[in-house]
Formats: sequence, structure tokens, C-alpha cells
Amino acid sequence: MCLIFGGSGSKISRLGNGSLLPPPPPAVPADLTRATARYKRHAWLAVAGLLAFVGLYVSLTGWFCWTAFRLFRDLFRGGED
Repeated sequence: MCLIFGGSGSKISRLGNGSLLPPPPPAVPADLTRATARYKRHAWLAVAGLLAFVGLYVSLTGWFCWTAFRLFRDLFRGGED
């Protein structure tokens, strides 16, 4: 027998089958964990949004670096009018 702690304070319950897990439900549908079309669509939209954010972030970083480079280059050259 195993001793496990119950959910309320210091009560201890014993499981006669030696398992630390409670017994499984009697009937579990076979497709319980199958992703629905709606879930798949939302997952793809989330990935697309994340990729768009990363693309925009990298693009803006590149633009800021290029702008800083041009400004410093013009500063040391004396500028071009």
C-alpha cells in the first residue's frame, strides 16, 4: 500500500492497488485528444502572427542599424549637402 497526501491539510489516504494515480474514468472517447479544425486554424494563425512579429522586429532592427550607420558615417565625413 502507498500513502499519499490528500488535498485537505494533513489527511493521508491509502490506495490499495499500489498506484500513486487515481483510477482512470470508465469511458474515455477515442478522439478526446484529436485536434479540431478550429484548434488547428487558431494554432496556424498564432504561428503566422508570431512569424510576422519576428519579421517586423528584425526588419525594424535592420533599419535602425542602417540609419545609425548612415548618421555616424555622415558625422565623420562632415555630412553631405
